[in-house]
Amino acid sequence: MGRTSIFFILLIIFWLAGHAGLSRDLNWYEGTVIFVNQTQKTGELHLNMDLGLLLIKESNGIKTFPAFKVKYVELYDDKMAKMRSFISLPYKSSRFNQASNLFEVVLQGELFVLRRQQNTFDMVLETNLTGKYPNPNPFDKEHYVYYLYDGFQLTKLRHLNKKRLSSLVEKYGIEVDSYAKRKRINYKDTFGRIQVIAYYNAISQCKKEGDC
Repeated sequence: MGRTSIFFILLIIFWLAGHAGLSRDLNWYEGTVIFVNQTQKTGELHLNMDLGLLLIKESNGIKTFPAFKVKYVELYDDKMAKMRSFISLPYKSSRFNQASNLFEVVLQGELFVLRRQQNTFDMVLETNLTGKYPNPNPFDKEHYVYYLYDGFQLTKLRHLNKKRLSSLVEKYGIEVDSYAKRKRINYKDTFGRIQVIAYYNAISQCKKEGDC
């Protein structure tokens, strides 16, 4: 077992030990989880996106599940007053470590836009590896990192250039390009890329249903 794997196991143990009697301090949400084995649980949930853990309150205490056992989570966020959805995918947090983690679904369709809140450890690690501090998106003050998922590969939106994005939406490239020009979308901007993906998904769904 590598040093990085041991580090993350110890990190999970210390986090669980530190929160063993502090469940009231965590954010709990009413929701439903579907596991990889297709079983389902409903109740009060807590997601730890840093460690890739799902906590469920049960009658005899709190049960913890690693993200690789989770397929899909849906919960109601009182503060945002809306339903939020999460899926579990393999995530490489560094060049040395890869494990499943939970991602919030921002857009769903032929192409998915996902996000996760970047923690301090991730920021320090990326700064050390690249020499550059990972600036948050200008329209997002909570340090969310946005990703494109095409069903096979997970790519950070900030690393997705116009050429790569154009190849992904090539099937309806003429319509998408016309929309981007009409709306004066900046492909270098994360929000602009999300707009393009949302429009592509809308066209794709419309074509499938024969409504356009």
